[in-house]
Amino acid sequence: GEVQTTSTNDVLLAGMSITPVAGTYIVFAFAQPRHLSSNGITWYSIYAGGVQQSDTLYSVQRGGNQGDVHGAYHMSCQVTVNGSQAIEVRWRSQSGTARTFGRYLTLVRVG
Repeated sequence: GEVQTTSTNDVLLAGMSITPVAGTYIVFAFAQPRHLSSNGITWYSIYAGGVQQSDTLYSVQRGGNQGDVHGAYHMSCQVTVNGSQAIEVRWRSQSGTARTFGRYLTLVRVG
């Protein structure tokens, strides 16, 4: 289902957290954003062990009416975790209410 945030600080995107066994993973994330504000911007990033991963901060800006899906957000990165660290997607709204639906988080173990 659809979720929303008005937070201007990174918060967990509901359903987008996995704590895998120790190892190295390729992380694939996907979401379909909407925003209630004209020209609203939604930011997404991947975190591992509470640390934002390099080169994983993405923004999507609204265009068209509020019912439109504003494209799709896809990103990936490689992370190594120790077995107690969560891999997650966090998000924020630059201002106003951001919404997301159709979200997926997939890990592929590579080491």
